[in-house]
Amino acid sequence: MHPCKRSSRASSNPGILIPNGQLMSLETHEARHLGFRDQSHEWKAMTVTPICEKPQRALANEIVAWEASFTDGRPGRIKSVVGETG
Repeated sequence: MHPCKRSSRASSNPGILIPNGQLMSLETHEARHLGFRDQSHEWKAMTVTPICEKPQRALANEIVAWEASFTDGRPGRIKSVVGETG
């Protein structure tokens, strides 16, 4: 698809693309985070690249370090470095 054309899937069905290639709904993603507490997000890097003038569009790429504790009393913290594109 040409970068200046809007994908109907992306605009009508936002979500999280997970490593196995499936799209997780924002509702499912939010529900998974209910099992965590003391969440922290640290932005490591971000780039924004213009891709089209009309309509005005840009591609953002970020790297975020995320970690949290479990709400069920399990010891330790879960940690992840996540790449995001939007």
